[in-house]
Amino acid sequence: KGCDNLHLARTLKTYRKILNSIDSPFSNGVVEGFHQKIKLMKRISYGYKSFQNLRRRILICNPNSILKEGEI
Repeated sequence: KGCDNLHLARTLKTYRKILNSIDSPFSNGVVEGFHQKIKLMKRISYGYKSFQNLRRRILICNPNSILKEGEI
């Protein structure tokens, strides 16, 4: 009987999360996609001489970069 109550509680908690995700207009998909790009760049850039080179590449590849002209 205790296991049934625990299972019911977990189901209700998950159900609320699912409903919230459907009702909410927000998504973290864009952030997750950019994070995947950064991870790929880290794998590809193995052997760069400095972290600054990796940072520059990430900022250049981001279309919404905070870089100002001439900063690179």
